Amino acid sequence: MALETLNKDSKVVVYNSDVELADKGVRKNHQGVAAEALNFVKIVTSAPTTAKEGEVFFNTGDNKMYVATADNTFARSGVFS
Repeated sequence: MALETLNKDSKVVVYNSDVELADKGVRKNHQGVAAEALNFVKIVTSAPTTAKEGEVFFNTGDNKMYVATADNTFARSGVFS
């Protein structure tokens, strides 16, 4: 690394070798949502009849994907092999 001339806009960090650099007060991050709100695909064995809008199901009985386009209203895919 080449040496650079210090000027009024230079930023310099200086510390002693006995200074602990680890953060003492690390904040715990508790943000997020419940897993059931993430719209993971739910595996079912028969075609769903009730669901909230946005829920996604994979039916192992007919190998089709079902998406609730509105409460209790579904669009379904073709057969997955």
